[in-house]
Amino acid sequence: MLGTHRSGKSHCPRLSRAGTLAVAVIIMLVAGAGFTQLAQAQSYTLSVLFAFSNGPDGGSPHGVVLDSQGNVYGAAQNGGYFACGPRAGFSCGTVFKLDPSGHETVVHDFTGARGDGEQPLEGVIVDGQGNLYGATVAGGDLSCTQSGPFSNTDGCGMVFKIDPSGHETVLHEFTGLAGGGDGEAPYGALVMDAGGNLYGTTYYGGSGSSTCTANGAQGCGTVFKIDPSGRETVLHKFTGANGDGRTPEAGLVLDAQGNLYGTTCFGGSRNLGMVFKVDPSGHETVLYGFHGVAQGGTNGDGANPLGTLTFDAQGNLYGHHRNRRG
Repeated sequence: MLGTHRSGKSHCPRLSRAGTLAVAVIIMLVAGAGFTQLAQAQSYTLSVLFAFSNGPDGGSPHGVVLDSQGNVYGAAQNGGYFACGPRAGFSCGTVFKLDPSGHETVVHDFTGARGDGEQPLEGVIVDGQGNLYGATVAGGDLSCTQSGPFSNTDGCGMVFKIDPSGHETVLHEFTGLAGGGDGEAPYGALVMDAGGNLYGTTYYGGSGSSTCTANGAQGCGTVFKIDPSGRETVLHKFTGANGDGRTPEAGLVLDAQGNLYGTTCFGGSRNLGMVFKVDPSGHETVLYGFHGVAQGGTNGDGANPLGTLTFDAQGNLYGHHRNRRG
């Protein structure tokens, strides 16, 4: 039972997360002498800080952040508490801390019960006071029924805060389409602005249009905001029609003006995904729709973008996709 887990594979054509469950590691690359030299001229030493067992310590970690003391924080999708929610026999995941020597502390065991979450699919972010923030793809409001790859879970996901003492606060429980257009299943990492507002995406929820509920789907996804008091605002509901996207899996990036940028796995001009911008008022602009590769072609612009974007000082956006063929 110790190795029992749920698969984190989504509808997007990506590698299964389950493949990293046996032993996952947190690594540290330490620069040698001449750190100010060009990267290719440096020498590096690999140090394994910690190897996860997929047991009480966690398994399949995603994303790490550092604090000012050199401690590493992250979230593990599996492992931890092995009587998860109403369905015993599954693991719910953990939030963990590694000190500079590699000693692990489990900061929080998710239980999937009484509003707590199940299975964080991305890491955590940390604020200036040492509070950690993240999301779980399931758990939260157990009356909300999941769809898609997490249909065997309970609850539609939640956003949490963990203070430096390890105390967890559930900031928001997603309720899906039944909750009036609320989100469902936050897959991507969160981002925070200078005012302490959190932003993210949900894979489902939002619009209940026929496009978004075809073949049993539970909405096309959302972009959401959660203020420091825990009040949620749905900034945009994806429609999957007229060039708009559907099912965002990655997190968001935020510019100095408060605009949010991200991608969707599907939707866009050819249902191969798109890049979007959402301004602070919630107005969406479709920046680009992917075209893939025509049958028999050899070159294309890609399809089904997955990762979180980044941008340079000139405002150019960079990202990656899994497929070059549509």
